Amino acid sequence: MIWVDQRGAGRSDGVTTCPELTTYSAEISTMNLGTAAAAALKGCFVKAEQSVVPFASIFDHRIVAADTEVVRRALGISTWALYAGSAGADIALQIIDQDPTSVTALVSRTPVAVGAGGGTNDLAAAFGRFAADCAAAPKCSAAGDLQQELAKTFARLATPVTTKVIEPGTGIPLVLDQTTLLDSMKSIGSISLSTLVASLLPGGVDGSSDEAVAKAFAANVIDTSGWALVSHCQNVDYTYPGLTTTANDQAGIFAGYSTKRFCDAVGPLPQFSLRAQPTSTVPVLAVLPSYDPRSSVATTKQIFAGFANTTIVEVPRIVDPLQQLTDCFYATANAFLAAPSAKLDSSCLTSPAVATLG
Repeated sequence: MIWVDQRGAGRSDGVTTCPELTTYSAEISTMNLGTAAAAALKGCFVKAEQSVVPFASIFDHRIVAADTEVVRRALGISTWALYAGSAGADIALQIIDQDPTSVTALVSRTPVAVGAGGGTNDLAAAFGRFAADCAAAPKCSAAGDLQQELAKTFARLATPVTTKVIEPGTGIPLVLDQTTLLDSMKSIGSISLSTLVASLLPGGVDGSSDEAVAKAFAANVIDTSGWALVSHCQNVDYTYPGLTTTANDQAGIFAGYSTKRFCDAVGPLPQFSLRAQPTSTVPVLAVLPSYDPRSSVATTKQIFAGFANTTIVEVPRIVDPLQQLTDCFYATANAFLAAPSAKLDSSCLTSPAVATLG
């Protein structure tokens, strides 16, 4: 098994770290950037531009795919199967597009690609499943209907709330508003935070949970790598809603969610290369945990539209099968990789032994 750090990440060349950003972690997490926080981010991106690896090339997945092919050939591997979690699916598409005979199969968990995934439709659909499962779980449902509570809290935060929670690095009080509310709903895709959403959202209606929510933001550990925050500012759907293009026809209350204010504060940033759209017979297994808001069946079908053999497995009541159903996930993935054309038994995923909300 070979894990590859792409350029600009991990132990590859081009890594830029900006530890000074931790001073502004709460502002970055809430996307309410003050002048000093915006300046620090801009400084980080300038630092990244001066790296030994061209900053823009990190976001050109055609180049990243070519790097990966160099690794394969250097190791003397003629063919391999790919595991591409989340946004790694975009790189996998580029690899298959560039050298289709080198890939025997592809496994992807919550696939996301440029222009497909990370949008408000997928976030709204995931929250809908989360709210419905909460309503069916006695302990979770005791506080009320999460969909109604989100709508009421959203209406209340039309007027931003300045909390008593202070950002440790600056002494600035945290501000909660509609953007931070909708952004925080992505926490349903985190094992450690999903149950927190269910417990704190009811208090958002009257503001009784505002201080606890602000404390959660203040405690959030941000990624201080130079390229990580660029995904906030893509023109089309990728890992955040697109600034100019996003599918929001089924997004409901989430249709107004945008990272534009963050991007306006830090200036234009590099864009990821367009998604490759190969036609391929490479077998694909896509695993979709119910509460991960980055992807969906519709998004997965869009990403792999040119693939003749795609199996989509939906995992109900789960945030992350890698952590919650580890043995099951790897057993299913390994069975697929061993015989990608055979009938796959994915029952341990489709009927999971555990449930996030009880």
